[in-house]
Amino acid sequence: MMYRLLTGALLLFASVANAQGLTEFVLRCGLANTRSQLLRPGKDTFTVAFFGGSITEAANGWRDGTVQWLQQMSSRPIRAINAAIGGTGSSLGVYRLRKDVLQHRPQLLFIEFAVNDGKDTRESILKSMEGIVRQTWRSLPQTDICFVYTISSTMAPQYQGENIPTSVKAMEDLAKHYNIPSINFAPRVLKQVRSGKLFFAGKQPTSGDSLFFSPDGTHPFAETGYRLYNATIQAALPRLFKEGRIQSHVLPQPFFSSEMETATLLLVKPEQVSGAMLANSKELDSISRRFPRHFSSVVHLTDTSQLLTVSFTGDKIGFFDIIGPSSGNLKVVVDGGTPRMISRFDRFCTFYRPLWFIVDSLPTGQHKIEVSLSAEKIDKEKILGRTISGLPNAADYEKQDWRVGYFLVENTEGPGT
Repeated sequence: MMYRLLTGALLLFASVANAQGLTEFVLRCGLANTRSQLLRPGKDTFTVAFFGGSITEAANGWRDGTVQWLQQMSSRPIRAINAAIGGTGSSLGVYRLRKDVLQHRPQLLFIEFAVNDGKDTRESILKSMEGIVRQTWRSLPQTDICFVYTISSTMAPQYQGENIPTSVKAMEDLAKHYNIPSINFAPRVLKQVRSGKLFFAGKQPTSGDSLFFSPDGTHPFAETGYRLYNATIQAALPRLFKEGRIQSHVLPQPFFSSEMETATLLLVKPEQVSGAMLANSKELDSISRRFPRHFSSVVHLTDTSQLLTVSFTGDKIGFFDIIGPSSGNLKVVVDGGTPRMISRFDRFCTFYRPLWFIVDSLPTGQHKIEVSLSAEKIDKEKILGRTISGLPNAADYEKQDWRVGYFLVENTEGPGT
């Protein structure tokens, strides 16, 4: 009875939004497998994974709202996997999918990268998002996938007429090819903004008779922005549940590329490090211990004599690391050539966060890469545009170090020593 009441009432919201020329959700194959599992009698756990950036990672947002809705639909316990990392997009996601998502064997996977992929090229988005889809269904063909599109103030002008942002267009093209349903949070938010009832950014959710979507134009307030997101979810899911049939999802020919179908993370090994201390999960330094979901072990380079040496076959290799106030510059030497300087400090480094970089544009073949800390000091005050002495943990900024946990590789053979 609850299911029918929610379906009838919430469809009213969807029809209003759709009348504005934007579609809140596209049914395609629906979520029939999910419906079957959730409504099936039993006490075994149903697992749903949320893969995205900070908008998905945040508590009391659309992720928690979705879990609550799913739990209302089912007597089975819901296990929710928070596989989101702030400030990251699908270009990192395709590498960490196996570790952060697939090992948990979710029956439903929501993928949200539209905002963080907003500055990437169409080709990059297609390659990484297609890798995520193909890896998932190659490993778990019964798992339902749903694309989710969040919105920021910078994306809003791109929603004009029939136009949509590049990241959303690329993902929708893939969704159509693979028959994946999608949910778009933009229509409901834009309707409120364009009517003058909501502003994208403000210091608090309400001020007088004004409502504000977020503090920064991107990360919604629970009281306003996330409430609109959850209303869209509640309108979409009943329809998606009704659509389609129970099936094993079959992979068609690639839409753009299957190149990232074997992309993965591989741990940095002790024998690949000279002079550095490899801390295991029980011995991580105080900074690394802040990220137990992301790193089980971390190599911590603290002076220029320490060297990470990697041999691999391919045309690129990446590094999944932790950057923040103490981060320094890296000297990267490929095949004994001219050193490349890569900075691991940016204007957001007033706090520590997981990030990554890729050494690419190499000739396909065998390569040897040596990574060490550069002796060149970073002018951190110039990058931050402020005086460091007044910042918390000011002593950290005097350091020049590097914490790295994983290689990003495109095949499971991985790098060697």
